[in-house]
Amino acid sequence: RAGEILPLFNVSFTDVQGTCLTVYGNAISDLNISDSMFWNCGGYSVLAWRYEGSLAITRTRFMLSARYAVFVDGDGEFHVDDNIFKENHGVFGCRRHVLSATEKVRETDQATFHFNLMVRNTVDTESDAWSTGNVIYVHGCTMRISDNWLVGANKREHKKVSMPNLINFYDSNIDMVRNEIVNNTRFLYIINVGGPRTQLIMERNILSNWKEGGNNFEIVNEASGVRINAFVNWWGC
Repeated sequence: RAGEILPLFNVSFTDVQGTCLTVYGNAISDLNISDSMFWNCGGYSVLAWRYEGSLAITRTRFMLSARYAVFVDGDGEFHVDDNIFKENHGVFGCRRHVLSATEKVRETDQATFHFNLMVRNTVDTESDAWSTGNVIYVHGCTMRISDNWLVGANKREHKKVSMPNLINFYDSNIDMVRNEIVNNTRFLYIINVGGPRTQLIMERNILSNWKEGGNNFEIVNEASGVRINAFVNWWGC
């Protein structure tokens, strides 16, 4: 019901033909999901569409999602922390519709992606043209990505995706700290940075990935005039 806090605790969504859970606009002021499971969702697992409230997802398992397991489209506060993502077509997406969103006065801790374990996921191939082709996609968002483990992702061949990215940042303000991103294969770019408004700080991350039959780039900066502040990271081989 509109305006009420809706907690979802110990709930299971399984074998749903489309998106398992969608929340729109300002229908709910706060949505809290914890200790739950989303398995084999035919669309997104959780879609917050033009959402204006706050969203918290903790201690929840996502498996076999046909699109991004969690996709936040809107300007509300969100925290996606301490979850498990396994064998999904896309793990996490965030998009703000106002291109100047990154210029707003907003702290990165108002939107977080923390302490998540991501294992053997692949790219989203079914979303719109902007967001498809990535495992993690962030467009126009200010957020903190820290203390996550992203391992064993594989591009997999797909006719819709010719240049896949493990992580794609566009026009976003990102603090990226203490993440371990290792043993992900067949991606040309592990982190692709684009958009003239992007601000990226990378500190104390571990990156060690490879591309079969050729070299991969752990990070590429395609944003004209944008400087990436990267320090105390380990770039392995």
